Amino acid sequence: MPLLQNRPILALVLVGLAALAAVIGLSTNVLVEKRHIKVVNVQLKEKDYDPTHPALYERVYHGIEANRPDIPVDAPLYERKLHNNIVKRGHALDVKWESEGHPNPHAGALKDLGKEELRYLRGDVHGFLETKRREAQRAEEVATNRALRRENAKEARFEAAAQRQRAEEVATNRALRKENAREARFEAAVARQREEDVMRNRALRKETVRAARREAAGEQDAQNRAALEAGDTRRKLAHGHPLAPAPALHDQVYQGLVAKGHDPQAEDFERKLRNTIARRTEGLEWRKERGARREQRAMVEENLKNKDETWIRKNNAWQRQEEVEAAAAAAGIATENLQLQRLEDDYAPLTVCDRPADVGSTEDFETLQKYAQCPEITKDKPILMLEGMQSHGRTGNNLIEFLHAQQWARDQGLQLGVRAHSWATHLLTKMWLAIDGDDWAQRFERAFCVKMFSSEEELEGWDVVHHDTKELFYYRSNEPLGDYINSQEYSLRTLFRNYNTGEGRDRRGQFAKDMCSGIDALFGEHRKDAIYSAIHSRSLEGEPGFRLLGNVSRKSGCDPVAALEMRPDYIKSILRPLGMLNFPIAFITDGQNSEVLERLQADPEIGPMLRVVPEEASWVGGDMSLAIMSNVFIGNPASSFTGFIAKARLALGFGHNYLFRARDENGEWQTVCGDHCIFDKTIMGVMS
Repeated sequence: MPLLQNRPILALVLVGLAALAAVIGLSTNVLVEKRHIKVVNVQLKEKDYDPTHPALYERVYHGIEANRPDIPVDAPLYERKLHNNIVKRGHALDVKWESEGHPNPHAGALKDLGKEELRYLRGDVHGFLETKRREAQRAEEVATNRALRRENAKEARFEAAAQRQRAEEVATNRALRKENAREARFEAAVARQREEDVMRNRALRKETVRAARREAAGEQDAQNRAALEAGDTRRKLAHGHPLAPAPALHDQVYQGLVAKGHDPQAEDFERKLRNTIARRTEGLEWRKERGARREQRAMVEENLKNKDETWIRKNNAWQRQEEVEAAAAAAGIATENLQLQRLEDDYAPLTVCDRPADVGSTEDFETLQKYAQCPEITKDKPILMLEGMQSHGRTGNNLIEFLHAQQWARDQGLQLGVRAHSWATHLLTKMWLAIDGDDWAQRFERAFCVKMFSSEEELEGWDVVHHDTKELFYYRSNEPLGDYINSQEYSLRTLFRNYNTGEGRDRRGQFAKDMCSGIDALFGEHRKDAIYSAIHSRSLEGEPGFRLLGNVSRKSGCDPVAALEMRPDYIKSILRPLGMLNFPIAFITDGQNSEVLERLQADPEIGPMLRVVPEEASWVGGDMSLAIMSNVFIGNPASSFTGFIAKARLALGFGHNYLFRARDENGEWQTVCGDHCIFDKTIMGVMS
């Protein structure tokens, strides 16, 4: 064999065969890897020319998605289009390779690409695209989270800045409040100092006047004693004690009669002389008694001021201690303002039945601004209407209903209306604002800031709010205690600036009675400066009265029966420390329990001082004024009539309403809830 024998040629052949085998093996491996999408190290410039590269598939895939979105991905038509488009794109790439003068290394790679390989290719590219989508989604989430973090950081910085601003404002406001409080304390101290100086000067003037009066009284007493030793008075003449006239008084009267033209020789001259001396002596005695009464009244009033118990609370604040203290502080400021107001030249007290109240005849500026500004009543706002003749309960309840209606309107921002013939006008005109002129309706509207309607037609177009009297009675205001007291007291003072004096008629057309009839019946011409206490005895129909007082007792701590029984020891425990057992005691009752009056009349200390209003002068308005204008008032807190009297007394500046009393551990009677408790809804409930 020549070829075998020629060893160099054989070596060359073997080397060539080996190289050919290597080339064939390499091409085979590349083809297999291409068909199974395993080649990943294709150069960038070759990627666009590789018909089996995922980038080509991705372009074809997106092209089908864009042009034929109606073909489902798993449909046979989709696979055919994918296969055909890839093959077409492969032929195009072949042409591109050849146009550049290079044979396509991937030529024919798609010829044997079957369905299985196509599915494999699609699955791989799906995974590739899914990975890209996930990466894009993650990138988007990262960007979104970064933006959210930036936004949150920005909001946090803004909130921190706002908090710093609020903290600065709070600190500024606190500093302002402290400064205002310091200024208020300083002004209060200056006012107190000024008031102390005024009171000191007043006391010095009074002491000087008293000293002068004592000196003059000493001389006058000497003259009076001489006159009484030798003269006569009408009282002593009536008792048959004729006395010779005192020389000094005799000469003065004698000369006076002569100066007036009387003849000393006339038969009746001696009688005229004697009668004139008697009148002069009686006048001196009357003036002396009046001075003594005034001095006594001043002493009693001073004693009462020193024993005021308006703001006492004995473990019954019901978690409202701060509210009670705030109300007491506001009342203290109002008292200081009133003391300064009294120093003004034009100050005059509000008087009821000629008896001065402890408030001015006009309201202070702050109260006028808050309650007396009556805006025009129009159809633009709802109006709470007081209408109908049906009312809930007796007079005390009806008065509460009217006061609650005013409070309801203030609390809810409502206007207040009243029908000309209704329970409200019939109630009020019996005691206040009697009809005595054509302008009565206008005066009524101005006094209570209401709109009066005379007919149903006038209500057309109004947004009327209807509440019956029972709903008004059970209304409870959410105003703080101090504000509620101020609001109610203003309404009460408005009533007593317009009390009836027996002139005019009520809404039923009957003559209006005199609110002063009870005071006049007991004290007559001395009603202005009479010193007296008043007791209101109300049994409240027996057993129901004990239940009502028991309910008040549980809330206030007062005795559950004492205010119903009004026993002598209970009355004396109040009046004796005040020095009031030496003065008249007016007794007002509903007449249901005569035993109370009989026990008091039988007591040796109370009985002689007890005064009962005559039947012809006794009526609800007269009895009410008699109790309201007393120096000391004792009543039953379970009675709405007592409650109204106590509230009116506080509105007029009077304290010493003894309603809430109980025995202490030593058996001594003491006040457990001060005068203000009559306004406290936690104590009085709906009757507050």
